[in-house]
Amino acid sequence: MRITNPSNWEPATKYSKKYIKRLEALFPEIRITELEIAKMDSLYSDGVNPLVYEKGSLDNKAHIYYDEIVVKNIKDDKILYALLSHEVGHMLADYKRENCEGTEGEIIADNYVYKLGLGKNLLNALILLKDNYNRNRESIFDSLSGISESNTKINIEFNRRIENLKKKLRRPLFILNYMIQIRVLLYRITHKK
Repeated sequence: MRITNPSNWEPATKYSKKYIKRLEALFPEIRITELEIAKMDSLYSDGVNPLVYEKGSLDNKAHIYYDEIVVKNIKDDKILYALLSHEVGHMLADYKRENCEGTEGEIIADNYVYKLGLGKNLLNALILLKDNYNRNRESIFDSLSGISESNTKINIEFNRRIENLKKKLRRPLFILNYMIQIRVLLYRITHKK
C-alpha cells in the first residue's frame, strides 16, 4: 500500500509509518492500493466529520480528506489513527464491494478498525465526536426548524456504532492482539525487502 500525504499532515505521516505493515498483513487485498491523505476544502466541511473517504475515480487512487479545523482539536494520536483506520475501513469495504451506505456501512468500517486492534481508540473517538456534535448542535442549531429529526438520526447512528464496539470489546482482546502480531510477523518474514 502506498500512502501519499501532499499537505504533510504529521498524523498521516506517523500513521503510515506505524500501521502500513499491519494493514497489509491483515488485509492483503490493499497491498497494491494507492491512498492519498489530503486537506479537505473548507467548502465541503460539515464541521462534524474530521475525516472523509472518497473512492478514486480518474486518478485511480483512494482519497481520505481531513478537516483541519476539526482534527486540530483532537490531541490524542491514537484517536486520530483510529479515525484514519475507519476511513481505510471504508476503502476496504468499497474494495470488497460491501455495503458502504448509512449506519451499516459505518459499522462495517468500524469492524475493520476493531480487527486492526484500534477498537478501543475508535470507541473513545466516537464518544468524543458525539459529545462535540451535541455541544455544537445545541449552541448553533436550536433555533432552526426541522433540524431535530436529522439530529436524532445522527445520535442514533452514533449510539449504534458505540454499542457495536462495546460489544466487540467485551471479547478477550489478548486473543485478537496475538492474532494480529502473528499475521504481522508472518507478513514481515515473507515480504522482506
